[in-house]
Amino acid sequence: MPLDPGSDEAPLAAHALLVENGPSASQSVRLEAGREVIVGRAADAGLQLVDDPEASRRHTSFELVRGGVRVRDLDSRNGTWIGGERVDDVVVEAGTRVRVGRTVLLVQGAESLRDTVIAPPAALATEEPTRPEQEASNRKAARLDDSIFGLAGEGDVDPFASPWSCDGCGAPGPAPKTDAGEVRFEGAGWLCESCARARDARDRDDPESVGSYQVLRAIGRGAMAVVYEARHRRTGAHVAVKVLLPAATLDRVLVRRFLKEQRLALSLVHPRVVRCFDVGQDDENHHLYLVVEWLPGGDAARAGKAGLEVDAALWLGADLFEALGYLHGRGLVHRDVKPANLLLAPTRTGRTHGKLGDFGILKGLHDLGSGLTGDADVGGTPLFLAPEQLLDFKWVGRSADIYGAAASLYYLLTGETPLNLASDSVPNVVALTAVLADERIRVRERRPDLSPELASWLDRAVSRDPTERESMDAAQLAHWLRTLAE
Repeated sequence: MPLDPGSDEAPLAAHALLVENGPSASQSVRLEAGREVIVGRAADAGLQLVDDPEASRRHTSFELVRGGVRVRDLDSRNGTWIGGERVDDVVVEAGTRVRVGRTVLLVQGAESLRDTVIAPPAALATEEPTRPEQEASNRKAARLDDSIFGLAGEGDVDPFASPWSCDGCGAPGPAPKTDAGEVRFEGAGWLCESCARARDARDRDDPESVGSYQVLRAIGRGAMAVVYEARHRRTGAHVAVKVLLPAATLDRVLVRRFLKEQRLALSLVHPRVVRCFDVGQDDENHHLYLVVEWLPGGDAARAGKAGLEVDAALWLGADLFEALGYLHGRGLVHRDVKPANLLLAPTRTGRTHGKLGDFGILKGLHDLGSGLTGDADVGGTPLFLAPEQLLDFKWVGRSADIYGAAASLYYLLTGETPLNLASDSVPNVVALTAVLADERIRVRERRPDLSPELASWLDRAVSRDPTERESMDAAQLAHWLRTLAE
């Protein structure tokens, strides 16, 4: 069972990353089991490429896994390259060279560590700064014609110098490299003024702008908030803006929850989590708002309505569990995991990724005295709500998220929920009764082509009994689901 994948095998031998060529040449970092190393310009990156102007703040992650080192592009601006091909998520062997911005990284095996001095990341290094002439030499070396990494030769167009392109017409835009306001939107899309005007479909009651953002159209309306497609007026960043409705601001608890969502969302940076760029309150109408990345691919609820192919569902399920692994590792519980909160993000490689969003009832595992959640409160969506969350919403832990993610994967595979209901279109009180009942529809009754191993785990993960989920780890499950999909 996938409770502890690989636990019966020998421990993973440490590897290392060596900067073989580029502005930060000779820098290195050790890769160890259970520790993901982020490479990029960010001050908190495990391997900081502070002098590489073509590297994103969080560009690529490296993780030691069974079979080698997992390399994942973190939605970088210029991509991650191996052997002349842009890669998204691959497992490589020792000896592989990876291009990140202008930097060439060598993946070293355990046998090489004896001869390698592992230096601290640049953010922790105490050496003197690189001399200007040495820096110039390093930059020149990084620009050598080396076609196996997808770089252009002398006189060719440099693929890494390309600017933003418009999400609407594809017209080139400004390169988001130096301006502080643009750096804030790193990873966002871009929309030209002409396309923004063409997409303007506001209702008469919609505001023309919220803060510094031009409102284009409403893409979702709820009882307490509206989500707009929008454009940052100065930079052209293409975003979504969630605005709390005036009536909702009368509820002090709701406002406090929204403000908590804002603070937490800004701190969450992961390729499988919806990115938050900005928060604030409009000066004119005093609307509270949250700005997140624009993801036009819809959500997994729509994609899974008729049931997906097994591999496609497993990939999205793995993305969902990976996002939860990140949250759980930070001591957070989502508490509203469902297909509608898994937004779809198409990539240049053709694969669609899932990104977990909506952190309105996110809580810390040890955040028990905030007063935002009462002992009698209930939150979440009934069809994907864990029984333990219904019985004890305030004190619920990771197992509730595991249930929600497993129920979401069940839905992606079958187009239905595991609850014993004649239809999913039932009143909440009926759904809540079904949540507390023992009966669940076994997944192979609806999807007989599933492997017995996957079906057995899924049935246990959506069980009425929370002890079936207590030992399940979200990050390990993400890795296991990917191995099944490959």
